[in-house]
Amino acid sequence: REHDAKRRDITINALYWNPISGDLYDPCSGEQDLNEKLVRFIGNPTERIEHDALRLLRVIRFRAVINGQYHPDTFNAIHRKAKLIILLSGTRRLQELEKMLLSPHPEIAFEDMWETDILEHLLPELYLCKGVGQPKEYHLEGDVWNHVMKLISSFTEDHGIDVRIAGLFHDIGKPLTFR
Repeated sequence: REHDAKRRDITINALYWNPISGDLYDPCSGEQDLNEKLVRFIGNPTERIEHDALRLLRVIRFRAVINGQYHPDTFNAIHRKAKLIILLSGTRRLQELEKMLLSPHPEIAFEDMWETDILEHLLPELYLCKGVGQPKEYHLEGDVWNHVMKLISSFTEDHGIDVRIAGLFHDIGKPLTFR
């Protein structure tokens, strides 16, 4: 168990529950981090990301799911290594994006991807939506980015992944066609 736990990406993902004995095995202090809603890499954050760039998206998704915060070392490593996202296959990227869109707070994940520059390399067309104005009579929420974030935060369990992806991309052409 210890070896497997140390290979996990973040502390809150290295908790083991024994349903028979009722014991919690927590070799990486994940319970404390979960109680504090803190997302922290196990070991050296830079090395964890370099070992598997998918961890960039997984960490962001976990933070959004628990509506938590990053440990500063984790956040700094994500930001420094954002460009590694281009190493991932389209399939792996899409799987994580779908999980984010199906989570309770997809807008948190997308804001984090924008802030850490991951989105610039993952979905550059979406990254460009921030700051692109829209007519105030139709969009009181502001720019295209705010509009998309408001939309994806309004999804309910009745909305399938097809609707969520359509919502995410419905205005993606506006930055390049804005005049």
